Amino acid sequence: MHLLRYQGAPVRVVSTDGAGALPAREIAEAREKGWAIRGAFDRDPAGERLYWQLTQACRDADVGRERPRGKDWNEDLRDQDRAYARRRDHEHEHEHSR
Repeated sequence: MHLLRYQGAPVRVVSTDGAGALPAREIAEAREKGWAIRGAFDRDPAGERLYWQLTQACRDADVGRERPRGKDWNEDLRDQDRAYARRRDHEHEHEHSR
């Protein structure tokens, strides 16, 4: 688990094993502490199901959802990697053309 910040508040990030079960222990702890809960599920039927399960398990909590730009988060990460590589290559070419 990692402790990050989201919109200025501390965030604990946990994950499911793809289309697996929600991390019940971590969700219970977040609810006990009054933390906001954000799901970052893929934009597909499995992601919809997991988000629905999360909202049902946390009806009295501040629950929200982050969505990837594409179908899934892995696709977004690959796109970011490609964009980074293009920028790096462009900067490298620019440096050597001087």
